[in-house]
Amino acid sequence: MAEKYWYLVVLEPQSTVGRAYLKGNNDGVSVDGCPVIRCDDIRMDGPLLFASRIPSKGPSHQDLYIPYSAVSSIFRGDKKDDVSVPFGFQKQS
Repeated sequence: MAEKYWYLVVLEPQSTVGRAYLKGNNDGVSVDGCPVIRCDDIRMDGPLLFASRIPSKGPSHQDLYIPYSAVSSIFRGDKKDDVSVPFGFQKQS
């Protein structure tokens, strides 16, 4: 059965994974200095966050294993919605 949601995984910018995505050698995006990865599936039942995605460049499929300490937050959207779902970040001071 096909997954009916997509996910935005927001990475901690100071983590090793976050710094790698901020360098720009990938197809991730950055919002307010926070790297964001769009994923088609995630699982949180192991020692690492499992994220599956189809990158816009490079291999046709990519599985990522990300330390939970590198994840700031995760947003979920419904694939049947054709409109963009706005989201934002509120930095704690």
